[in-house]
Amino acid sequence: TGLSEKLLDCVEASRCANEKGLSIRECLQSREHLDEECKSLLTAFYDCRRGQIDRRARIKGNRGY
Repeated sequence: TGLSEKLLDCVEASRCANEKGLSIRECLQSREHLDEECKSLLTAFYDCRRGQIDRRARIKGNRGY
């Protein structure tokens, strides 16, 4: 859950939520106004979630980590 909390904190602090006034969900769906750090956290979060579903990754672990 540490990665998801970091992602939410990053999106809350991004210019998408602050300057544009969009919700966190809208920022994550559009991804246009997210900072690069938030985009990399989002990619890592998706890879982690995909690894939880993939049976091979559940045994061997996520690739590249």
